[in-house]
Amino acid sequence: MSDDIIDLTSYIQRREEQVRDGEQEHADGRSFFSIWGGEGERSRFALPLWRSVYLAGCRRGALLSRRTGARELEPLFVLDLGAEEPRLSFDDDAIDPRAVERHPSITETDEGVVVHLGVHRNHEWFMLLDDRAPDAEPLAERARTDIMFLAGECAALVTFWGLDGRPAGGIAGLQGPAVVYEEAGEGSDGGDEKARGGGEDGPPTSVSDDPTGEDRS
Repeated sequence: MSDDIIDLTSYIQRREEQVRDGEQEHADGRSFFSIWGGEGERSRFALPLWRSVYLAGCRRGALLSRRTGARELEPLFVLDLGAEEPRLSFDDDAIDPRAVERHPSITETDEGVVVHLGVHRNHEWFMLLDDRAPDAEPLAERARTDIMFLAGECAALVTFWGLDGRPAGGIAGLQGPAVVYEEAGEGSDGGDEKARGGGEDGPPTSVSDDPTGEDRS
């Protein structure tokens, strides 16, 4: 599948009704959605987030972060089934700082679902699924497991793909960090290639093959 195309056909076809010739929207309005922050590689967030929104019975999904110890939530990617223009306003109290754990966790409320993805570069990361249908059933165990798996996909894109890069100006005009592969030259510790990040906010400065995560280069 091309990086520029998000194919949701197989999921939309599971509905009782289908969109035909762009003239008929599905009865629950979820056949179409708007996206914010989906430029370039960030389009990869769309499919796991859309599936999570569907499983939770919600109408908006977002990847959010906040500095450790702070309350203000900042969006990285938003997928909105309920508005032509993605809603970018989030209640900072939707996620209680005191309730955050250091490991991935899922919390279900009347308003939706919050998945804590972990801590990365002094930021706490979350997947928020909200605007939940009033008649939505509590999550079945299978749905909870699936949402955690999909949240793991998003967490991997944030951490290992380096899709968390932010410009100095904040959320307006997101850009990703650059990665340059350079061969170790004269005076280095070896001839292996290392992946070096594009600065302070870039990816790790080296890649370790050790399963413990230690860099033994």
